Amino acid sequence: YRGPNDFDQWQPAQPKEAWSPKGGALKSIKAGSLACELEAPERCRIGFDLEWRSSLRLRVLFFSDDGGTAHPDNCYDFVMQRSFLYLRKRWLTENSGGSRILGQAKLPVLARTTRGRFDFYLDRRAGTITAFLDGEKVHQFADPEPGKGTMGKWLHFVSEDFYPHEISRIELWDWDGEVPPDRLEFGSKLAGVADLQLRDGTEIAGEIVGFEAGHLLVRQDSQQARFRLGEVKAIPMNGEAREEPKREK
Repeated sequence: YRGPNDFDQWQPAQPKEAWSPKGGALKSIKAGSLACELEAPERCRIGFDLEWRSSLRLRVLFFSDDGGTAHPDNCYDFVMQRSFLYLRKRWLTENSGGSRILGQAKLPVLARTTRGRFDFYLDRRAGTITAFLDGEKVHQFADPEPGKGTMGKWLHFVSEDFYPHEISRIELWDWDGEVPPDRLEFGSKLAGVADLQLRDGTEIAGEIVGFEAGHLLVRQDSQQARFRLGEVKAIPMNGEAREEPKREK
């Protein structure tokens, strides 16, 4: 899946006017839920660009069983409150139900910026969800009982405040189960490479000189430009374009 392409694919919960389409993106103007039913494999990678104003207060629900509410019975609920993040699991079966916090993290950089690329590597069988921000690992959350509950196929974005949030470049891929290492490697194989290809098709000529806070640093003539890692589609190495930058721990 790549989108959002058709706003009609997304189901709003009350109030319906909380979310609206904006130039290939989804924009919230008040608290509310917007959900889309997606055919996701057991192992998948879900990513999106997120922009916010003043305060980040957003929830992302994975594998929800009900797209018509912001509080489904079964889901993984990723909560972002300014620089504080945590993952909660909700489940309900015929015999039991409950809620459990699966982990938390503090990310001060979120208080100093208003945009980022989030990528999640989800393994339903193993019960792990690994979060990345702008190409850097944030946290790996683990569910000790991944089989508990009746998970569904819905992906939700739930705004929890009147501050606007804008979401674009939503992508879902199959995933081989290997979580990328934490950071990019810069050495003989990457430094000095020219002609980046961005996801919007733009080609950037220059010399890669470093990596800082989720951005590639590229020297162009006498100036230095910054490109968010989430914007980069391919980096040519040894004459070949590779879809993902090389990483190492």
